[in-house]
Amino acid sequence: MINSETTTLEKQNIRKKILSLRKKMSSKKVQKNSLACMENFFRTFNTQVLKKVAGYSSIHSELNVMPILQKLDLAGVTCLLPVVDKYSRRLSFRNWRYGDNLILSEMGVSEPMGRRRECIPNVILTPLVAYDQFGSRLGYGGGFYDRTIDHIKQQFMHDPDDFLIIGIAYSMQKVEKLPCNDLDQKLDWIVTEKGAKSFDYEKKYFIGG
Repeated sequence: MINSETTTLEKQNIRKKILSLRKKMSSKKVQKNSLACMENFFRTFNTQVLKKVAGYSSIHSELNVMPILQKLDLAGVTCLLPVVDKYSRRLSFRNWRYGDNLILSEMGVSEPMGRRRECIPNVILTPLVAYDQFGSRLGYGGGFYDRTIDHIKQQFMHDPDDFLIIGIAYSMQKVEKLPCNDLDQKLDWIVTEKGAKSFDYEKKYFIGG
């Protein structure tokens, strides 16, 4: 059995390595890869059957998913952005429309302004630091997405195939194998600038378009 302290140290080392590489990426390359990622997303997923899609406001040279959300919004898909609840240490998701203003939160993340209606997404586009060939995901260490995904999964117990977790990342963020514990939530798909890959072949997916 893997020691929890060893797992934590291994995760810290992977974060340090990947974030250092990502930090060196130019803004021009970030933009280019973000657009390539968007193209791969729409080659893979059929917008006509997507329902409520949660994205995020990118930080620290993450791939920018706003082009994806803008296109989804214009196609009539309900788009959501996360709001951090520092007490529950989970995320809630609020409606977002193309052109809406965002406000910088205490944690330095751009969030929807005002009292937007909270919605439960059935698709989450999640940022990450690293992923592996088995669909394991490594975040920044706060556990916000892991707790949130676990919480939402309980609400989809009657139809688990209707809830999809899509990692958004650069291909260089892939590692051979991530150290994991029982709290870590796995991805269903990964979309990068090079393509899209499914990790769970038993689920039904919104492929096409």
